[in-house]
Amino acid sequence: MKKATTIKLTVLILISILLNLPVLAQTYFPNYKTVLEEFYFHYFKETERTEILGFAKKKDGWYVEKTDVVKNKTVLSDLFWSEKENRFIPLDNYKRHNYKDPFISIVAGKLLEYDAYCYERCRYYGYNEWDKDMIADFGETSITNDTLLEGLARAFSNYADRYSWYQSGGEEFGNDTLQLKLGRLDVPSAQRLEKIRAYSSRSIEVYKKLAAKNPYYRTMIGSAAVKMLNEQMHFYINLKLFNRDEEAKEFISSIKADSNTIKVGRNYLNSCATNSVLITVGDNDTFPLWYVQEKENFRKDVTVINYSLLALAPYLNLLKREGKVKFSTSKETFGDNSFNFFYRSVPGSNSFNEKESTVDSKELLSIIQTGKFKQKSKSGDYIITFPASSITLRLDTALYRKNFKHKIRDNEISWELPEILLLNDFIVFDIIDASFINRPICFTFPIELFKYYDQFKKEGIVYRLGVAWADMSFVGSYDDYKDAYDYFIKYYQPVISKKKDPYYYSSMDDIHLDLYYKITQYYVGKNDNATGKKWSQKYLDSYKNDSIPFIYNADKIAVSLFRSGMTNEAIKYLEGMSEKLMFHYKNYRADFYVPKQMATEVINQYYQLITSKKFESKKIKSFLDELKKEKD
Repeated sequence: MKKATTIKLTVLILISILLNLPVLAQTYFPNYKTVLEEFYFHYFKETERTEILGFAKKKDGWYVEKTDVVKNKTVLSDLFWSEKENRFIPLDNYKRHNYKDPFISIVAGKLLEYDAYCYERCRYYGYNEWDKDMIADFGETSITNDTLLEGLARAFSNYADRYSWYQSGGEEFGNDTLQLKLGRLDVPSAQRLEKIRAYSSRSIEVYKKLAAKNPYYRTMIGSAAVKMLNEQMHFYINLKLFNRDEEAKEFISSIKADSNTIKVGRNYLNSCATNSVLITVGDNDTFPLWYVQEKENFRKDVTVINYSLLALAPYLNLLKREGKVKFSTSKETFGDNSFNFFYRSVPGSNSFNEKESTVDSKELLSIIQTGKFKQKSKSGDYIITFPASSITLRLDTALYRKNFKHKIRDNEISWELPEILLLNDFIVFDIIDASFINRPICFTFPIELFKYYDQFKKEGIVYRLGVAWADMSFVGSYDDYKDAYDYFIKYYQPVISKKKDPYYYSSMDDIHLDLYYKITQYYVGKNDNATGKKWSQKYLDSYKNDSIPFIYNADKIAVSLFRSGMTNEAIKYLEGMSEKLMFHYKNYRADFYVPKQMATEVINQYYQLITSKKFESKKIKSFLDELKKEKD
């Protein structure tokens, strides 16, 4: 009887192992960092202007792929690391080189991108059918691995988008007619909606399971519970895009956000002047705002626009339909399949000096909207080009003074134009051109399009575009510090990391630090060091049990500590930040990658701050020595 039981137990163990082989197999693949280093340290990146180079993590190994962004098609795919052979395969379609140093920064840059995180968390990723393969291999299995659960949730979410406009990218495959890509302004049928609802629900359920299993599991944007809420809000905005406003209202009424989500939403909205346009960047600075506006009817005078979604024609159509913000690009124009991105180009004339060319904002909008300088690409497709290196917005100064009661310093604002202007950037210019004269234009964070912080005034925790003001309190000025204090006292509700975990970090920690820094500087600037010291200590006390997470601009608080006479606390704080940074440098993770150059620069900055005050830190000096000795 005992022998039979043993055999039975052995069989069950073997079955369990076999069922979980896909889960175990994920550990045999080299990580994204290793693959990038192997490629960029040995091969030249060779692509056409309309092509991008990417990497695909498939069942049988890693692939190097080229994609034509105009046609959204993979044009070349080469196996680079073979799971069967457990080695890298030479690439015949790419030229080799013997250099390393020039490509270290390329690798570091790639590892700081969003895709690096997805390669780490998803067993398959980076190619067209990764989501289908994830669902096929893991969708019906009993998964206990946290990372695999997150990857599966992402796969369900991505797959749901295949029944509408492929918002997450990808190409059509298979024979499911419901997955034929919709036209840019087509609305999903009831059948498609049910598929989207089903796969979105499965994604939400997996995140819910993950949150229950491990409440402290960290995704790129927060806990599993935060990611679950974001997935719910993603389905909510999809219903709005599908012209199903009543269903959207009903669905959001069923969502229950935690107190931190509500605080985040209120913190941002309370930073905005009446009737502002607020352009947000990601999920965490968008969904909490929409939630409190729609669920609690809070600050609906502020028009919250997601920057990423401005690249999606149905979202532009929703903005037109709701009429909450003005922009001149017509539905017919942004509904055209070729209206995605626009190239800076010289239109045939040798006398054209691109570096010195600037164009009026309305003229640029017209040039691109009408396709005045369309050119044929090597692939035979027409692309829209524009003959300018910068754009200038000219102001009606009298009307501006009437609307905002501000003195005018300049009657125009200029911005440099990138080589490739994306649709969402173009629409941002369109919104600014249409609304700047009569509505405050704010950002949760200045997008890459705007390189100069001196064009912004920090109001609360948002950045208001206002370069034209003569009486504007620029970021870093005394008035800026006083504004931060007024906002803190009147509105601010802290949302910060509370867990002693090197990876437990929220973008709200940056905001928290910045506010305390400015308030301390406000009092020190008034020669009230005693009160400045109290606020510095309040910042340290707001985190418990050494739970202050690593923050790149931590030296700002150290400056306040020094100026408040808290020398020992300042040095201890910088030593703690340096120790945390070294931990991240030595322990690679895609959601918190720190390359050697960054670690060296930041820790050296801390060290220089300490020595500039005529003090020393042997601990920080030892970190710098350690970094100096290590080879790249």
